[in-house]
Amino acid sequence: MKKLALFTMLFLLYADLISAQLIKNVQVSEVLASDNFEDHPAWINLDQAAIKDKLGLNNALGGTQNYQWSDQWGGACINSGTDPTGGNQTLQVHWGGYVVLNGFQIDPLSTYQLEVIMHQPGGSDSNLNNYYGCVHLFIFQSSQIWQTQGVRVRITNGGAGNVINDLGIDTWEGEDGVESNSSLFNFDQNKDMYYIQGTTPSDYWIKLKIIFTGEGTAKSPFLLDCYLNDKYVGSKSINDLYWFGDMMVGLGNTGTTSDITKFDDFKLSKLTQTTATPSVKSDLRCYFNNTEKSINLISATENSSIQYELFNSIGMKVYSGLFDGSKAMIPVSGLQKGIYIAKISKGKESIVNYKFVVY
Repeated sequence: MKKLALFTMLFLLYADLISAQLIKNVQVSEVLASDNFEDHPAWINLDQAAIKDKLGLNNALGGTQNYQWSDQWGGACINSGTDPTGGNQTLQVHWGGYVVLNGFQIDPLSTYQLEVIMHQPGGSDSNLNNYYGCVHLFIFQSSQIWQTQGVRVRITNGGAGNVINDLGIDTWEGEDGVESNSSLFNFDQNKDMYYIQGTTPSDYWIKLKIIFTGEGTAKSPFLLDCYLNDKYVGSKSINDLYWFGDMMVGLGNTGTTSDITKFDDFKLSKLTQTTATPSVKSDLRCYFNNTEKSINLISATENSSIQYELFNSIGMKVYSGLFDGSKAMIPVSGLQKGIYIAKISKGKESIVNYKFVVY
């Protein structure tokens, strides 16, 4: 059976750069909170009651809200002396632990940008190279060791175990919470493009940025764009999220290696739509649905006929049609294996282009 997938390699098929981000034309409207971890007590586990009043985010990188870090079982502390950006301290998460951003809840109708610098653990266990650092969306406040719901964005490191350098996405979908694991972007062959300059492969750091929005339903999919060192590397669209926990955000580590996960320069922002592309309605979203093999278009205000055209890798048009209501089906069964461009337009105005591969 042929499958449809977003094709995340960045290259030019035409004179114009084809971008596959699901969330476009946004800008920061408010920095909600940030932390560079410089004013927290060093080498003290975050679960100790005596320091709870000292775990508020310091908003050193901007912020309007007063959130706190919450760790209820002792899986994290403030690491002194490992800062990659000129400071003295970072957040260390170990033993398979989670640190939760207490006081913040994700509003699925809003758009967010989360940025954090990460050092992910090296090493591997006997069954799978699965040691990683992660950002986990839609989790519980309880700092459970196993947060098995929502969406987890994880980075596995090279390090001692020679683990493949990989950005992966884990999801738990449907009422049964079925787990799905996928590799979104492998950067094993291009490590230098994603390391922060000045760090080394034995203790390197990477900046992860994710932009996300949506309710996780067919009508309002959960959309996620991922960036490494501010370079776009891939997207995920999910339309069957059922369990949302306490709608919170967590930073986590999996693995018992001594090369533990560390975080620095955390920043959470709220985004709004810009007017950079006047022809695009503010509520217009286009995305691929891999399950249904379709291009989906959602808009509360756009009710005119929208056209799509399909081009192969040499620029030949192989299919075209109109959106029927809010959806158009891609005829995958009739396509040869290869790279394709879907051009979506209204009249003479191009709305968006998507790149994908049939395999």
